Amino acid sequence: VRGMCCRRRGHHRHKLPAPRPDIEVTLWNLLKNLIGQDLTRVTLPVFINEPLTFQQRLAEELEAWPLLDIAAGGTEHLLPEDPDWNDSQCLRKPADLAQHSVMRLLHAATFAIAGYASTYGRIKKPFNPLLGETYELLECGSSGGGIRHISEQVGHHPPVTAFHCESLRLDESSGDPTFVFTGGVEPKTKFKGTRVDAVPHGLLTVRTAPHGDCFEWRKVNTSLENMIVGTQYLDNWGELVMQNVSTGDVATITFHKPGLFSGDLALHSVTGTINDRNGNACFKLEGRWCDEVWATPVQPYCDQAMGLKVMKRHLVWRRATPPPWSSSMYDMSAFAYGLNDDVDLTSDQAAKVPPTDARRRPDVRE
Repeated sequence: VRGMCCRRRGHHRHKLPAPRPDIEVTLWNLLKNLIGQDLTRVTLPVFINEPLTFQQRLAEELEAWPLLDIAAGGTEHLLPEDPDWNDSQCLRKPADLAQHSVMRLLHAATFAIAGYASTYGRIKKPFNPLLGETYELLECGSSGGGIRHISEQVGHHPPVTAFHCESLRLDESSGDPTFVFTGGVEPKTKFKGTRVDAVPHGLLTVRTAPHGDCFEWRKVNTSLENMIVGTQYLDNWGELVMQNVSTGDVATITFHKPGLFSGDLALHSVTGTINDRNGNACFKLEGRWCDEVWATPVQPYCDQAMGLKVMKRHLVWRRATPPPWSSSMYDMSAFAYGLNDDVDLTSDQAAKVPPTDARRRPDVRE
């Protein structure tokens, strides 16, 4: 690794160089002979891709990294101008977070949910990484926080991506990053006739230095629905169980898969519970993985056992509003537009971008 190419949120493009090409294609004609097969081993035309690689899509899930900063005792602002966010400051007081591990788990679990917001409306597949391909990201916050992220394609068949992400904020006592997020993802993709299922394998881990927490969980399933008839959309479904191995606290989050007659209200919805080491429910989570997550304290437990004065439902996370031109540019977020920006390759930072970096791939750029 030659070095990290700095990407600051305000210094990069806010849209793609060109809109999505208007190419009509019936995916059924491409996939009708592939039912039951692993699509990672199948050659598909390039126009079904979006101009990002899988490693960059993985980095896009880090947009809500301030939630990990808060769980590790930081003060990074996620939505500084949102009244609902400011009204829930009681959830993020460093003194309460240091004393109550369930509140730290609350923010870590919400981070795991928020990572799926990047899949909303994204029906194009990312480019498959090449063996040995890497990607680096340095994201700086406004309150001294930030992340340094690097990933590498360590397997080809089956495809396996390993990554390491650490905080730019250092612990005052140890000098280590306040949190370190590591893991590996091995997606298994199969065509089921009316949908494409992506089943990710791999353990994800977040360790925090100030409190000694160790959060572990596995990703839920993702499906591209209505492959033959109807409007295509991505949905995430399954049960996400996050455990703080150090304390025994557990968060159980259900990504609901809507039924035939459940309507739009059930689409993309999530519910969950934050339990302490003794199995007592402390917080209830609800919302939509593509929009926002709210936490409701379970009374009277929070008052009696924790001494917290959290008396009402509070906002924990809300997705940033996408740009108005997002629908014509692969439904990407403002954060995603900078992940493959050529500024990284033409500025004085270009010498720090390794030759294996995904930003140097001409097939993705062109």
